[in-house]
Amino acid sequence: MGAVAEDGQQVEKPRTVRERVLAAKMNPERFESMLAAGRVWLNGEPVTDPDTPAPPGTSIAYGPG
Repeated sequence: MGAVAEDGQQVEKPRTVRERVLAAKMNPERFESMLAAGRVWLNGEPVTDPDTPAPPGTSIAYGPG
């Protein structure tokens, strides 16, 4: 769902880490477990907030710590 800019144009809201990972069909409980264990990274940095913006071009990695 996008927002509307001052000029009336539709602006795409940046997707979040959570939205992108769940769109890749990861089980939500597994995602929360990996996040709590510090095993989710955005551009090489640990993710602590699943609602961190993750626009196209950013890299999300998850797995063993």
